Amino acid sequence: MVMNIKKNPKFIHIPKTAGSNISQSLYGYQVGHKPRAFLKRQENDFIFTFARNPIDRFVSAFNYLNLGGINKHDEMFKEKYLPTGIDINSFVVEFFKSLEIREWIHFKHQVGFITVDNSLNPNEIDVDYVGHQEFLKRDLEKIINFLEEPWGNSLRDSINNEINKSKVSFEQVLSKKNRELIREYYDVDFGVLGYDLLDPRTSHTR
Repeated sequence: MVMNIKKNPKFIHIPKTAGSNISQSLYGYQVGHKPRAFLKRQENDFIFTFARNPIDRFVSAFNYLNLGGINKHDEMFKEKYLPTGIDINSFVVEFFKSLEIREWIHFKHQVGFITVDNSLNPNEIDVDYVGHQEFLKRDLEKIINFLEEPWGNSLRDSINNEINKSKVSFEQVLSKKNRELIREYYDVDFGVLGYDLLDPRTSHTR
């Protein structure tokens, strides 16, 4: 089998999926969180992204924003929705009350980042590869095989930068009820991105 080597990697950075290190390693800067709908596919493009268990991602987004994030928009979110001392289970209540919170970029459905029309329709997905943060090293090595150098060497740097970071499991901080609510809300992400099969914890929330 002849592998079709691509010359032009285009990375879609879904928030809270280890994308910052990938972007920095690949391009030397942050690409932001532009969805697939904003990218024009060209010949020799290799469009890829990384996904994450939606409940773990929810916890990570809460912790990130609760610390103020990294820009003025994150700080504004914290000031408006994350009063001092709020815990994640209390925040879940507010999450389901507020459309504005649910539409905040860190909480948007992951599938919407990889469709050509920003929808949650799996038929509109147009990316060449979706990696999983939980298998970062394995999936980055697969992506590297599709890219010409020096892109491959650049991506290898992100493996070492991210792989040893400690992460908090949702089972440690969320009540069972709230795990079930979040699981239901992100049902399309679980199904399309394969987390019903990839993560044995998921079946416990259904």
